[in-house]
Amino acid sequence: SENTLVVFCSDNGGAFPSKTFEPSISLRGHKGSLYEGGIRIPFIARWPNHISAGATCDRVVYFPDLMPTLAELTGTQTAVPADIDGVSFAPELLGKTVERSERYLYWEWNGQHFFDEYKPIRQAVRKGDWKLVRHELNGTWELFDLATDPKESKDLAGTHPKLVEELDQWVATHRIPHRPQQEPDRHDGQEWR
Repeated sequence: SENTLVVFCSDNGGAFPSKTFEPSISLRGHKGSLYEGGIRIPFIARWPNHISAGATCDRVVYFPDLMPTLAELTGTQTAVPADIDGVSFAPELLGKTVERSERYLYWEWNGQHFFDEYKPIRQAVRKGDWKLVRHELNGTWELFDLATDPKESKDLAGTHPKLVEELDQWVATHRIPHRPQQEPDRHDGQEWR
C-alpha cells in the first residue's frame, strides 16, 4: 500500500442541480455543459513517499493528460502513442516546477445523450485563462477570462474580437469531426420480468 498511487477524479462536472444541493458550487453549468461547472473536475492523488501530503498544483490539466502521466510514473512511456493530445503532468505531481508552453484545450460534445432529445454540437476551446464557448456549430461564440471570472458570468467576445478570431481559427484548423454517437437501448426493467 505504500507504493500504490491512488487517484480520485471525475469524468465531468457536477450533476444537475436539485432544490437542496448545488453540485457545481458557484460555477456556471453542470454535467453536459461546456461551462466550467460541466468540465472542471477534482483531481486528488495520494502516493506516499512520492507526492507530498497537502501539496497543490495550479496547472490546468485535462483528461487526455492522464494516460501519459501514469505512463511516465510507471516507466511505460514507450507504450503511449505519439499522436495523442495528452501531456504528462508527472513532474508537477512529484513537486517539480516545469516551464510549459501555453497550449489549446478543446472540448466538443454532440449533445445526443439519454437525457437530451437532440442538441446540436457544442464546442469550447481554452488557451491560458481565455475560454471560448458556443452551443452549436457556426453559432455565436462567448468569451470568458477565467482568471477574473471563473463563474463565466461576463461575455467578453464583443470587447476582444481578435482573440475570438484567433481561437475560432484554431478550432476551424484543428477540429476533426467525430462519428455520430449511438446510445444503447434504455430498458425500463419491464423486459426482464
